[in-house]
Amino acid sequence: MKYKYLNIDLKKGYRDIAKLYELNNHLMTFYLDIYWRKIMVKDIFNDIINRINIGSIIYFIDICVGTGDLLFEFINFLNSKNLNFSFKFLALDFSIDMVKIAKNKSLLKDVIFILADVAKIPIKDKKIDISTISLGIRNLRTNDELFEIRFKEIYRIIKDGGVFWGLETSRPPNKIIRFFSDLFTAYVATNIAKIVSKNIEVYGYLADSIRNFYEPYEFRDFLLNKIKFKEVSYKLLTFGVVAIHKAIK
Repeated sequence: MKYKYLNIDLKKGYRDIAKLYELNNHLMTFYLDIYWRKIMVKDIFNDIINRINIGSIIYFIDICVGTGDLLFEFINFLNSKNLNFSFKFLALDFSIDMVKIAKNKSLLKDVIFILADVAKIPIKDKKIDISTISLGIRNLRTNDELFEIRFKEIYRIIKDGGVFWGLETSRPPNKIIRFFSDLFTAYVATNIAKIVSKNIEVYGYLADSIRNFYEPYEFRDFLLNKIKFKEVSYKLLTFGVVAIHKAIK
């Protein structure tokens, strides 16, 4: 991995960009990040209907919750449905500045927020039915050893038969689309972020992390072979610019 901005202080960086984080994500993706989350939310919901018994209490944790976009979308979606399920929502992030913004969202008032690094999650073994990460997986890979430790922690807290869902940027399989996608990430998206947030280092790091992250099939194999999930799959969206990953313990 070659990260030009690897040595930046991410905790400070996220504090600097927290207030404009959502706007930057929307602008950098032309608001497609909202669409991608909606797709994953529907996939999670359909999987719950098919796999979990009616009347169950579902423990749901959003890891790298950031400003709460995914949880907000999921709870908003649930409110439009008539369900015989009860949800206990938890959210984890290492940035208190991001968490403060998430806590101010009315739909997230009943969420239990946890301030911690994913390398040491303060939750008992096999407690969680559903664990999610939305556009934050690659940020856990500051080095390969720590990345494995963090995902073993995620695996540890998931119940047998529970599911990990991840939405993450990908590199399109088509070489022409990949070329323009890389060009957009390196120059257009990063410069949009620079203009809006004035913090080129954090968004430079995020751009680096996109180019250096696993291919979808490599991440699938990592979850199967290193972390020992029983069943792992993924589907590509928007010509392969992002992927939704699903892993069953």
